[in-house]
Amino acid sequence: MSVVLILKRYGITEGVLAFDESDRARSKSTKRIYKVYKQKHKGSGGYVNGQTIVLLLLVTSSITVPVGFFLLYAGSSLKAVG
Repeated sequence: MSVVLILKRYGITEGVLAFDESDRARSKSTKRIYKVYKQKHKGSGGYVNGQTIVLLLLVTSSITVPVGFFLLYAGSSLKAVG
């Protein structure tokens, strides 16, 4: 289902866009995995190869709907709009 169809079906007219960012550790051999970089591992204090996945969510009073995602690379950052 498209996001627009869900919004119409539930009668949602307002909400807030939110980002959810999480780091995902990958295996040691990551040459073929897109946008992998060296990350600080919080548990061991060492480093692991991993990706940062960012979800774009529409948060309303009744439901939360994912509307997009992207991979964030080490050199890039999220900037506030507005």
